[in-house]
Amino acid sequence: MSGGSSFQNQTIRTEEPGVRAAYRGPVVDCQWHWYPRAVCEALLGRRAYPLWRRHEDGYVFEPSEGVVWHYNRDFVDLDRQFEIMDENGIDAAVVSPVIAADVAALDVADAREVCLLYNEELARAQRTHPSRFHGLAVVPTQDADAAVDVLDDAVERLGLSGLLLHSNVAGGSIADPELWPLYARVEELGVPVFLHPTHAQPVARIADYAMEHPLSYMFDTTVAALSLIVGGVLDRFPEIRFVHPHLGGTLPYLVDRVDVYRSLGRWQMERPIREYLHRFYTDTVSESPGGLRLAIELYGVNQLLFATDYPYFPPAGGVKFVESNLAPADAAQVFAGNACRLLGLVSPPGLANLASASES
Repeated sequence: MSGGSSFQNQTIRTEEPGVRAAYRGPVVDCQWHWYPRAVCEALLGRRAYPLWRRHEDGYVFEPSEGVVWHYNRDFVDLDRQFEIMDENGIDAAVVSPVIAADVAALDVADAREVCLLYNEELARAQRTHPSRFHGLAVVPTQDADAAVDVLDDAVERLGLSGLLLHSNVAGGSIADPELWPLYARVEELGVPVFLHPTHAQPVARIADYAMEHPLSYMFDTTVAALSLIVGGVLDRFPEIRFVHPHLGGTLPYLVDRVDVYRSLGRWQMERPIREYLHRFYTDTVSESPGGLRLAIELYGVNQLLFATDYPYFPPAGGVKFVESNLAPADAAQVFAGNACRLLGLVSPPGLANLASASES
């Protein structure tokens, strides 16, 4: 697990008299995505899906027939990404390659090789920029033994900071007992698990209207998180810390309706679903003030992480969203304090004091 990082930007900016002070001290972006050029180049020669090819200043990624992702310089150039961070006052980022690193549909040997490529590049960047870059390991989730081996290598040899877990395993559930050996090892290693949506196999009425990303992705992570609850993963592995992104998908809105089914005996659970939400962190990607209020009610401000989802979304809006909707003390927790606690980072003294006050 990565530790010992510190931040240089520790200034609190006060706005004009009569206007609420805006926190602009240390900022940790907990959902930042990067596709290393070295990995893209290494995968160019593939003859079967997923396919890669160069395009202008970046690459085109085709995970399957008819599905195309364009990764320009903003996605693949880490120096450019650091410039964007500087322009937006972001001191550090928790970084993962997400969609292109979803290798669950590949054969195990191929998937393992791709994951190792990503993890090596993430670790190289983390070593080069230890105070700014905190990489999340990717693993071949279609085989628990291989996933455990790759995770061990990523955390113990390479020093990566946590695990990225996509919201389904080639359409299967992440709560499947076959995957529990991975959760057992995650709990032993003490690293956090960051959920992220992936291809949700949308039906035509979703795909035809381009609703997979804005809609199906949110439901897919909701299914993933709820399955961890009702499938017994959270009860069996009580020490694992999960991050359910995008203000918890649709779960905060639906949690009480879901709990009606629990109370009628659909699952053998005595505790209300709401009580399990405190086991999750979530992040601020959404820019919905109402969604933010609901997430704070259900998760608590101490479980809320700042994130922008860059480069899929511009970071300026994410920074402004938190500044505009949270008081400075809460913003301090969200911008950096909670991430420091989750990832074991060294936080500035003022931030640590805020964390202590909020936990008392």
